[in-house]
Amino acid sequence: MSTSLNRSLIRTFKYSKQPQLYVHELTKSLCKVSFSKDPSSPEVGTIKNFMMAKGEEQNFMITRTNFLPSNDFMHVLHSTFRKTVYDDVTYQLDALNFISSYLPIGDFKVILKFMNQRPEFENTIGFVRVDKSGVMIKGSYQSNEIYELCNCDGIISLSDYMLEQIRAAI
Repeated sequence: MSTSLNRSLIRTFKYSKQPQLYVHELTKSLCKVSFSKDPSSPEVGTIKNFMMAKGEEQNFMITRTNFLPSNDFMHVLHSTFRKTVYDDVTYQLDALNFISSYLPIGDFKVILKFMNQRPEFENTIGFVRVDKSGVMIKGSYQSNEIYELCNCDGIISLSDYMLEQIRAAI
């Protein structure tokens, strides 16, 4: 996406189904989705064949059929998790349930109901090795190649800590 956008011509709104995300209408048929209010920020992905009247933002749905993920964002996502996931208290607590095993690092499209429950593979960003004390081993992050930013469960949602890290990285 171009970084020289005329902001006065771009409609931006918070995505009602996932309030961490913003939708930026760049043209009548193209918009991008990002973690920033700034329309020139890097996108999570784009929406193809975007057509929506003003005032209909609450009804708008991002789906796997209209969403095209950004390969650049996927690189930033995995790179950021590889460096910083070990400091996220959410995953530190989860690691206590996966002693001497691999902790699945899920996004939060679906909130799990039980301890030790694993997210579906397409909702698992990656895996981290956990030692016998229940501590994540730094440098052990492995990305999950079948992770989907957007699927039938919704679009990516992050813990507060990882959201801060992603916003700092982009």
